Formats: sequence, structure tokens, C-alpha cells
Amino acid sequence: MPLRNDQRIPSGTPRPLVPGETRLYSYFEPSLTDGLHYIKVSQIIEAPADPNESDQNTQKDATEATEQAFIAVASQFSLQPGAVDSVFPTPGTRAEHTILPHIVLTDPHLPWNRSPSIVHLPPHKDKETDQSRTTWLALMVFSVEELQMDKPDIDNVMRYLPENLKREQSETGALRMIARDMPKLNGVINATAFNNTLDAKEATETTDVVVLPGQLFKALFTEPGGDASKLNVASYKHMAHVRHIATDGMANAGSKDGDALFSIVISRRTGPIDSDLPTLMAVHLLSLVFDENMPFSTANDRVAMTSLHSWTYTCLPSKNVAGTSDLLTNLGQNLNILRTGDNVKPFASGDDSRDVSLADIIEARQVEGYTLLRSRTVTGEVTAALFRGPLVPRRVERPLRDGLTMQSNCGSDLAILDKKLGLMNKTYSSAWQLGKTLALADERFCFALSRLRNAVRGRGLDRSKHEIHAPFGDDGYGPPSKTADSMVELVKGLCDINANQHASRDPEISLARNRRCQQDGEEISLNSIDMLSQNSTHISGRISSHSNAEALMFATSDKKGVMYNEHTITASPDYVYIYSWILDKVHLANVPVQYLIPDPSFLPQETLRFFFIDDNWIDALIDGALSLANHWGHGTDRDEPRNAIKLAINECLRTPDEPLGGWHVPLPRYGLLLRSQLLVQLPDITVEAVFSETRSEPISKSGDEFRVQAPINTPPKQPILVQKRLAPDTMYCLFDAAPPDLRRVIFRMPPHQQCFKIGQILTNKKLTVPWKKPYTTTERPSTAQPGDTLGSTDFDPTGKPAPIFDWNLRTLNPECFATFLVDHEREGREKEFSDEEPTSAVLGLQLSNPIFELDIDDISSK
Repeated sequence: MPLRNDQRIPSGTPRPLVPGETRLYSYFEPSLTDGLHYIKVSQIIEAPADPNESDQNTQKDATEATEQAFIAVASQFSLQPGAVDSVFPTPGTRAEHTILPHIVLTDPHLPWNRSPSIVHLPPHKDKETDQSRTTWLALMVFSVEELQMDKPDIDNVMRYLPENLKREQSETGALRMIARDMPKLNGVINATAFNNTLDAKEATETTDVVVLPGQLFKALFTEPGGDASKLNVASYKHMAHVRHIATDGMANAGSKDGDALFSIVISRRTGPIDSDLPTLMAVHLLSLVFDENMPFSTANDRVAMTSLHSWTYTCLPSKNVAGTSDLLTNLGQNLNILRTGDNVKPFASGDDSRDVSLADIIEARQVEGYTLLRSRTVTGEVTAALFRGPLVPRRVERPLRDGLTMQSNCGSDLAILDKKLGLMNKTYSSAWQLGKTLALADERFCFALSRLRNAVRGRGLDRSKHEIHAPFGDDGYGPPSKTADSMVELVKGLCDINANQHASRDPEISLARNRRCQQDGEEISLNSIDMLSQNSTHISGRISSHSNAEALMFATSDKKGVMYNEHTITASPDYVYIYSWILDKVHLANVPVQYLIPDPSFLPQETLRFFFIDDNWIDALIDGALSLANHWGHGTDRDEPRNAIKLAINECLRTPDEPLGGWHVPLPRYGLLLRSQLLVQLPDITVEAVFSETRSEPISKSGDEFRVQAPINTPPKQPILVQKRLAPDTMYCLFDAAPPDLRRVIFRMPPHQQCFKIGQILTNKKLTVPWKKPYTTTERPSTAQPGDTLGSTDFDPTGKPAPIFDWNLRTLNPECFATFLVDHEREGREKEFSDEEPTSAVLGLQLSNPIFELDIDDISSK
């Protein structure tokens, strides 16, 4: 990607960014900075003296200009909620000693919406070029020992502050107080000024103050190699820049526009060099808006500075360090499917030609993704049971066997006995119970389901009554003449039933002959009437089932007969909620993590696991939820409203969706689980899926299944259906296609959360810096290749070939480093790299760690 050093986004529409691309800007200066501003308003009225005269002879009436003063308020003592997108290293994690900590801010203008004190800048230093602006924020890392104070010193510093404030340091070494109390600090030089007029709105805000030794303060905020008696913060302009990134495939930073702007502030200091032990580090975002009247500090003084944000991390010793590239390489070498054990070998469970040991059976169950859990029988004994969740290591037939449906009224009848192990498999019974529990926990779902069931049952019963009673004229369903005409056929039918009973010579015939009644000269068996009544009930139930389905189809369609698909309007708002609720559960929404990962051995540290979705488990989950509010069907086959709801959803899933371009609703069928410290360090790690041009499996032809397979005309590129964090170090993704239709999965470091490093090697004797090969031209040369470098340079503590780093302070000299960088990039490459002045965008690109990718291109073999 060509490097951009623009001050603002060009007025024209830039080319849209694609995943992996970034635009860099040296700064984003806001149109209105903080402080006192004036608005001047004047009005001039012009009118022709005479309508017949030309416009040249006009009368002008000018009013006196009015001036209004106002104060623009910007954060000065603390950041607003949501201002920090991420930090690196992540709080509580570990990082290499070569890492330069950084903070990512959601507001691209924040580092420049204030200006540091003019007296602490060289004359015209911040205005000499349009490619740089000095920030009012500086990120600095300290060892905890550098900030620690004894209890008597803390009490002395906070002597005149209110008694209700805690006299102790935070874990980052800061003292917490109210902004208006900062001038009351005792025995320190207060670097931050508080103005009662300009800062009145922030007077009651809570702020953190860090107290630095005077010698350390002078070393960090004077010009390196310059006058040590004058403060100078101009070099910090190189330590902040803006990044414009594409957010496709990111779990946290995704936006509706597909891109986002972030400002990044980088620290000048590294961790301890050549340390044998891990070191706890504290990082502070410090304010450079110093008090212009503050005295110059000496070595024995203490200086109080405002900290707007802080966190801690552990700096690793120089040896045995696992970097980002090492973590990605390790993931690529530890690919597997989701199950216990990595070396188990499957065997054909139906093969009875050889003796199968208990160990072989257990291994076979491990291959299938089962684990053991503690269970209790109905009589109270504690035993073991087989269990697995919806994520399985291999495809599962659906249904498990012919005639088996995941429909129940209690869930316990969905348990399956494993005859080889003598254990109950409670996978689907637990899924049913989970679905019922999730439904009961959602009060709105319960009410909606109850109302929908009642409406479907009532409408279906009315239609059934009409179809049954209409021929007889009962209750106004038909005219009396039609009823009279049908009586002849009714009597004949009754006689035929009685005749068939006698012909069958059933033992109950004698009883039937003794139980007779007279009607119009004919005898009718009472037993026959009972059988007719039972037969009529069966007919009524069958018609009611059909009517229930028609009633629900009517309630779930719009006026044009188009079924509800989240893009249309339906007559039943209850069905809308139920439909959305069920689709969420199909995508595993709110499913507890212990069902997704039943055993910790399924997903060890630093592993990547692939899995299929068990459709039977999803069926049981949904059936458990829809079993609520069943007031009529004593058997599962008699619960007509439940079947009608499933039929309606099936019909919607099998119907091409016009708003989706004629495609079917995508449903999850395959996925991956990632557990790695990379997710802790890089929360927005990008996941990209590459699909085949066509799908290999046709749509399911069965009309009774709850879900269907993807049609063969599914688009070749589908987005990731679900990308969710289960824990700070664990994430899962769901796709609507499985291998070989899913061809590749690519993990890519996010460009706004990648780390920054001082160089490749840093010891007490040298600093090795590999030089990147950026371009400022519109297009790269055809010979350019990703990862091209311009070699590397070794720097030593004596300042050769340039004093870019202070080994004693572990501090980068930004001005010297940026100048050396630009000169090195331009040497022999003036046409490819045209910048003559150092900028923060160039320096940020150089310090940034390379964006590594993990490309898994043969998923079908996993």
C-alpha cells in the first residue's frame, strides 16, 4: 500500500480500502481546538436607491460587528468513556523488551485537539511544515520501581488534599484526586496548570497524577543532545499518527461503512535491556500541557504530571521470548479437529469381525467428540454418561436413524443407550433441556409462543369444525337441506360399519348384538357408534393438523402471500419474535460455553480446532424451546401447533429470499475455535474465509427436516456468519459451508492493533534495525514484492552511526531516528520515496511490526 502523509483525507473520494490495506496520516488537526475563541458577526444590507436605476447606485446600511466569546472544552485531566480502542501490550499480558507500547484512540483528532505550551517548543518548530504537528499527549513506560514512593512521601505530597482521598498509589504508581485539588500538591513541582475559568467544567473530574524524579523528568522532556536547561517536547510530534483501516473480518472494530479511523500514540521507551527476570511495567498517557510558570526541576526535585490513562504489563527477559510470528507459526503447526486427544485412531464401530477392546471403544468415542460427565439416574445413583455439544469433529447423519425425530415432551426419551459401553448418551436430552431452559429464561419468548400457539390452535379448530360440521348444517355451518340430503349416506355408512363388524366375527360381536337400539326401523350397533366416534375424532385431528398449518401460514405471510423472512411484514408480531429467536439459537446465540467446549482438553492453549455442526443437536434444542405452552397435545405427534411452527420456518428456509439476491438463508455448518494469547494481544485479529466458486452439495429434498443444506447455487463468497469472543483468549467462527466448499481460512494481524518495535535485536551492545521499503508514489513498481527491505543497520551506545537511542534511559530519539530514516530511504530512491522531511507516518510505518498472516489452504485434510 503506498504511504500517505496527507494532513486530511483528500476532498475527492479515495479508493475504498480492501482487507489488509491501511492509509497513514501524520496528523488530524481538528478545525476547532480547545481554549478561548471569538465569533464576530456583522450585517450589510444593500438595496437599490430607485427600482428604475441600475444596481450600481445602491444604498448600503452596515451594522456594527458583534463579538461573542466562547470556550471550546476538550479533555485535559481524563479521557472520556470509549476514547480508548485498545492498548498494546494488553493489560496483564507479557511482551518482549523490544516492544514500544502504544495506545489506539477512537478519536483521530484527540492527540492534536490541544497544543503544548509554546514556551516549551523551539521557535516555529511546530509550524515549519504542514506535514507535522506536535501533540499534547505522550505515552511513556516506566518500571514500577521508578514511580514507587514511600508512605511518608505520599502523605507529605497529599498533605493539603481532602481527608477522604486515599493516601496510596494505584497499581500503576499513580495518585488519584480531583482536578481542582491538583494545585494543592505539596513538596513537588506541579507540571500541569489548572485555570479556574477555562477548566471550570472539569474541576470535579477525577484524575491521576504520577510523581517523577526530577532527573528522569529532565531527561525525558528536554531535547536529546541539546540544552538540558530548557524543556522541549517538539520531538513527540513523531510519536503519533492516524490510521485509516478496513474493518472487514474484525470482531470488535467492525463498522457499517467497512472502515474506521484511529489515532495512535507510541511510547519512546522500551523495557529493561538484558534483564534475566520478568519486570512489571507501568504505561502512562501523559499530558504535555505544562504550566508556563513552573520552575525548572533539579535532580532532587519531584515533578507531578497528569496521567489520562494507564495500565501495566510484564516485560519478558531477553531470552526465551515468544513473539507474534512464533505464536502464529505454532498455531499453524497445531491444527486439528475438536475432540479429546490428538493421536486417537478411529475404527469402524459396526465391524464385528474382530474383538474390540474397551480401549478401542473409548478411542472411537473420542474420535466422535464425546466426553464423560457425571450423571444421576432416576433412582438417585451417581453414574457416568456420554456427552458432546453441537460442535463435533466429523459429519453426523441426520436423522441418526430412519424414523428418529428430535421431538419430545420431556427430553429424557432422547437419551440413547450406548450398548458397547453400557452408558447413556445424554447429548440430545441435555440439548432439549437447554432449549427449554433458554426459552423459560426469556419471558417475551414464552408469552409470544403461548399467544401464537393459542391463535394457531383456535384458527385451526374453527376451520376443522367448519369442514366436519358443514355437511350436517350444525351451528350454522351449512343449510338444513344439505344436511337432510347427507343423512341417507350417513345411515348407509353406519350400516356398512356394523356389517363389517359382524363379518369379521370378532369376539365382541355377541355383545354388539345384545346392545342395539331402534331408529326408524333399523338397528344400529352401539359399538359401531363408538367406533364411528373414534374414527371421526381421528379425522378431525388430521384435518386440524392441516388447518393448523394453513392458519400459521396465513399468520406468517404478508398481504401478497410472501412468507416472513425478516424483510417483510407479517400479520403476527409474535411469530416475528419466535422466528428471530430460533434463528439466533441456530447460530448458537446464548448457548453456554460448557456446551460448546464440554472438556478443557478439547481446546488446549495455543491451538486452532475445526468442527462441524450437529444438526440433530440443534433440532433437539429448538424442540425443547417450542415444547412450552403445550396445552392440548398429550403426545408429540398430537402437538399440532409445534409442528406447524416448524413447518412454517422450514418453508421460509427453503424459499429463495429476494432481498438476499435470490439465495436461501445461510445457516452455519462448519466452524473453527481459536485459543491463543494472540487474541489477548490483538483483540481485532482479522479472519478471512475463501470459498469455492460453486457448492458441491445440493439442497435437501426432505420436507420434514427442520434445517436444509445449502443449495448448489449459493454465492461463492459468503461472509462469516458468526465471529464471537468466548473469553479474552478464545474465539469461534461459524461458516455456512464446509470443506471442500470452504477452501481457505486466513488469519491476519489487524493494522491498528499491531505492535511497534524499536528494532530486531536490542542488547547492551547494539541495536539492529531492519529498514522497510515504503513508497510515496501512487503505484508501486512492478518489481516490488511484499516484505522487501533495504537491509539493516547496527547502532552502538557510542552514537555510531547516529545517536538514535539512549541505552541508559532505554529511550528513542525520535527526531534523530526519523531524520536518519528519511535519508536512508531516499538514498538512490528519490523517485520512489519523495519525502524530504521526517514525518510521524513514515516513522510509524518503520516502527510497526510486520503484519503476519497465517494462511490455511488445505482445510479438508484437517
